[in-house]
Amino acid sequence: MAEITGLVLPFFGLIFLGYLTARLVDHPGEAMGWLNTFIVYLALPALFFKLVSRTPVEELTRADFILTSVGTTYVVFALIFAIGLFLRRNTVAEATMQGFAGAYGNIGYMGPGLALLALGETAAVPVALIFCFENAAHFTVAPAMMAAAGGSKQKPAVVALGIARRIAFHPFILSTFAGVAAAFLSFEPPLPLQRLIDYLAQAAAPCALLRWGSRLRCARSSVFPQRSATSFRRSSCFIRCSCTWRSALAVPTIPSGYRQPCCSPPCRPQPMSS
Repeated sequence: MAEITGLVLPFFGLIFLGYLTARLVDHPGEAMGWLNTFIVYLALPALFFKLVSRTPVEELTRADFILTSVGTTYVVFALIFAIGLFLRRNTVAEATMQGFAGAYGNIGYMGPGLALLALGETAAVPVALIFCFENAAHFTVAPAMMAAAGGSKQKPAVVALGIARRIAFHPFILSTFAGVAAAFLSFEPPLPLQRLIDYLAQAAAPCALLRWGSRLRCARSSVFPQRSATSFRRSSCFIRCSCTWRSALAVPTIPSGYRQPCCSPPCRPQPMSS
């Protein structure tokens, strides 16, 4: 019990400090805009570049693990989407957001830090694979379905070009591609640049978790009813983790060290930056 407390207390302690600070200091939610910019465009990309660039190249091409993780994620997405659309009679846009609330693992903010802290360096490779391929899939499917739900009058080629642009120029994807290139070329940044990357990467988790805590206090708006969102997140969390874990166990070629990180808990999807 003491070991578990020691693992989770720093993370949830930062969330609590963010929440407490937002209660004590009266600032509007918009005041956190620059912190969001720092997290999305500098700190997290540095963390992902550092993570991916240290991954052996041969481990970045494990098709068994990639297909199992991404495939299970979208099975859960399809299930929650169908429930929202046909049983709860929601719109396509609402069902899409509910599906991603259940299927989109917390791979952007808390996921990598928690996995590496709890499971050690052996989790680095599966975390990198999950991040690379699931984010690319999410950034493709989400805007496509939302554009279709909005009845966009743009030509499909224009919509596809916009999706490709968002994927290609998203800082998370760019940093991942840079990390893959660095791993392939065995490139090691000069010491001053490596220190800068380390500083930014080390700031990613504290800043992101503090921002989450402040968001709990400040954010009140929602794309769909909060009660509906909460119920979907609670039910789908168990479904997604169970399905992904059992799918990983069913594939004999997946090493045991790859199975725990694939059970990143779902979170409410964040708006994607262009």
